[in-house]
Amino acid sequence: MLTEEEIKQFHNNFRVIRKHKIGDISFTIASFTWEKEGEFVKSFDDFEQKENGIYVSNTIATEIVKGCLVAFDNENKTGEEIENFSSAKINFIVDKYKELSSDIEDYLKGFEPQPLTDEEVGEFILTDMIQRNIKLNFNEETPPIKIRYKILNVKENKKVGKRIQEKVKEKDVKTNVHLEYINENEFILEMVETVNGNELNEDNIKGISVDLIKFILQRAEKLENEIREKLNDSSEIGESLKN
Repeated sequence: MLTEEEIKQFHNNFRVIRKHKIGDISFTIASFTWEKEGEFVKSFDDFEQKENGIYVSNTIATEIVKGCLVAFDNENKTGEEIENFSSAKINFIVDKYKELSSDIEDYLKGFEPQPLTDEEVGEFILTDMIQRNIKLNFNEETPPIKIRYKILNVKENKKVGKRIQEKVKEKDVKTNVHLEYINENEFILEMVETVNGNELNEDNIKGISVDLIKFILQRAEKLENEIREKLNDSSEIGESLKN
């Protein structure tokens, strides 16, 4: 569970920093930003198809530590230094990172999505657009996180698809993990209009928490599924709108 101080961090900086100890030695980890996630997924492109499982699992764990470790024994550690950590130390830090990520996910799950109304469905049928606002409130002293996003129409989806195609070629993407990141990145940039009143772009998305990005994607997917279900029963929509 996130502490009150960690929730304030999340609202102010879109990420959480947490301290732990191994014995008497302290270390600090931070939740992944979207930029760190991008660096992490790129590392999968280096794997050969026939790499053995031990090599792959150790490499993934090490890359997670490179992305989340802020300091160990009050010192910054380079990637080369982290490569020389013991497996036990790496796995301990990875477990603590997973706990932090799970705590953020649980916090976000506490915010219920607003129900889809018949009026919104009627508007969608006429305009092919639904715009939604998400407002995450904690307490009066902590600024809320405000997100405005929309459901994409066919033209916008085609534009996103073209950008994805160009980026996959440009970055020489070799794995589904890396491809999924590019897909999510392009959809988020097209779908989210503002975060806390600021237009979302290639630069400021880098500092946003992975957990918040995934939360928005899940909300959008849920809304699209609800719209699809409603449209499959057009008679029910008609009666509701008449009433």
